[in-house]
Amino acid sequence: MSCLVPTEIEPRGRISRVLSLFRWKPFETTTAEGLARERHRRIALSTAASGLAKGVSVLANLILVPMTLHYLGQERYAMWAMISSLFLMLNSADLGIGNGLVNLVAAASGKGDKTLIRKYVSSGFFMLSAVGVGIAVILLLASAFIPMAKVFNATSALAQSEAGRAVVVVALVFGLGMPLLVGLRFQEGLQEGFNSYLAQMAGNILALGFALIVVKLKLGLPWLVLSLLGGPLVANLGIFIGQFFVFKPWARPAWADCDRGTTRGLLNTGLIFFLLNMLTLLGLQALDPFVIAHVLGSTEGARQVTAYSVVQKLSQIAFLYWALTQALWPAYAEAIARKDFNWVRRTILRSVRLSVVWGGLTGAALYLCGGWFIQRWVGPVLSASECRSLLLGFAVYMVIYSFVLALAVIINGAHLLKEQLVFLSIAAPLAFILKFFLCREFGAAGVVWASSVAFGVAFILPAGLLVRKTYWSSALAEQTK
Repeated sequence: MSCLVPTEIEPRGRISRVLSLFRWKPFETTTAEGLARERHRRIALSTAASGLAKGVSVLANLILVPMTLHYLGQERYAMWAMISSLFLMLNSADLGIGNGLVNLVAAASGKGDKTLIRKYVSSGFFMLSAVGVGIAVILLLASAFIPMAKVFNATSALAQSEAGRAVVVVALVFGLGMPLLVGLRFQEGLQEGFNSYLAQMAGNILALGFALIVVKLKLGLPWLVLSLLGGPLVANLGIFIGQFFVFKPWARPAWADCDRGTTRGLLNTGLIFFLLNMLTLLGLQALDPFVIAHVLGSTEGARQVTAYSVVQKLSQIAFLYWALTQALWPAYAEAIARKDFNWVRRTILRSVRLSVVWGGLTGAALYLCGGWFIQRWVGPVLSASECRSLLLGFAVYMVIYSFVLALAVIINGAHLLKEQLVFLSIAAPLAFILKFFLCREFGAAGVVWASSVAFGVAFILPAGLLVRKTYWSSALAEQTK
């Protein structure tokens, strides 16, 4: 009987230990155990907040997709999908400054250097302001001199009239929102990403509320774009004010704290992230609606872009677990700065295993139940046959992307960015080229398969070998005994 006691107590003790992490008050960090507990506390809070934010995002999409699809119709909804992709690409056109800020703030935080953190924040803010204004001006000029109806492959008179105005809205929201991202990246670097995720949740709720008003009043696509992009903008403004004027005024951006050294360091790190982001967008999903629309033509393209967008939104249920993976990025950077490699190795193994298991389970659920759900979700607008091949493609993609994201977060936190750049320089162009060939042969599902094949072969294999070599080498094992 006595041998049963430990197996009964151990799970309870483990659960109690996990639950103790969910508190606002930080643990003391003067001991190794306290430092580990504080790192785990921040990961737990960031994961919970991220999961909650992504859950709200999924629920918002469950309402928004059928509502906007029925309101806009297939052609204008396809335009909305392309505009969303355009905005996603623009957010990654920050020269990598945002992601560079996460890494550099995390490393400076690991050393307890508040002065350096303030310099990075100030440099990041003014650099992002310049980028935002510059790209906004380019977009405004493009909307004035380039026929946006052709860019979005619009054919109806209403869609053609709305295309240029929708791009103007994107330009204004982007220009205003870019410098506000410094507040989010600052929090993530301090492993306080739970505040960023709560802001993301608030932004999704605001966007949903604004969109309901636009649809009710039938204001048109440009106003719908403003509502869906403006909600997150308002939430990010709240985070910026809260962080730099209420909770951490010591880190408030100031021109006097910018210097050439930190600006150059941030830009050097950021440019690598910029290239990584651009390659990732090229190879994964950001350009897929444009490829589908132009390869398949206006009528068939609009129909398949709509089907692609609906299945893609449904596949975002997988983001609920990927919240944990993203929360590990600054934790890896901080642990590596402190040379806590034993924790890094244990966490790598757990995150990769759990990511792949989650991707497999959610992918299987999407393929087996997705068709039934879509029919009840959006109604007869899409048939089961239109979505079947997309459901299979996204089911496999969810497994592949789970593995890719787990490895990328490790590599980002470890500052192995140049190696990752080499992998993506092969995987992304390969995927982009395959998209055109496979889209012609298999329709919208072909672009999804192109990403899975290219990243499975050209990213997962070399990245996995790099992580294994870096953290399981004999020299490192001896160093951390």
